[in-house]
Amino acid sequence: MDIDEKVGILYSIRKLDKEEQVPLFDNTIAEIFEDPKPEYAIKLCSVFYDDVYFDEVMYGLIHAVEHLAEGDDYSYLISLGICNMKEGRDWSNILLYGIMNVEDELKKYPQALGRLSDEQRCYIVGILKEIRAEDGKMFGDRINWILREANAE
Repeated sequence: MDIDEKVGILYSIRKLDKEEQVPLFDNTIAEIFEDPKPEYAIKLCSVFYDDVYFDEVMYGLIHAVEHLAEGDDYSYLISLGICNMKEGRDWSNILLYGIMNVEDELKKYPQALGRLSDEQRCYIVGILKEIRAEDGKMFGDRINWILREANAE
C-alpha cells in the first residue's frame, strides 16, 4: 500500500467517531513509519479534523507529523501541511505553537514563509494573526517579529 492509500484510510476515519477506528488509525500511522519520508508530513496534515471524537488520537498524529518533518525544512513542511488543514484549523494552531516555542524554528520561520506561494503565505499569516488576537500575551511579540521579518504585516 502506498502513502496515498494509507492517507486515504486515515482520512476516511478521521472523525474517529467509533472506538474500533482508533486501532486502525494508529496502525496505519505506524505503517507509514516503516518507510518514513519528510514529505509525508504534508500529506498527513489533510487528515486533521477539528470535531474529532477521540482527540487524544489527533495528538498522536501531531507527533507523527512533527517527527516526519524533522530536519532543515521542518517549518516549511509544517507550513505546507497547514495549508492542507482547512477542516483542522485548531490543530494547525498547535503546530504553529510548536514552531514558535522552539527558538531555532522561530528564527527560521520568516524564511519558511517566504518560500510559500502568495496564497499559502496569506493563509498562514491569517492564522498567525488569529493566534495573536486570541493569545497576544503569549505569542504576540513572536508573531509580530515573524510578520515583520517576512514582510507580511
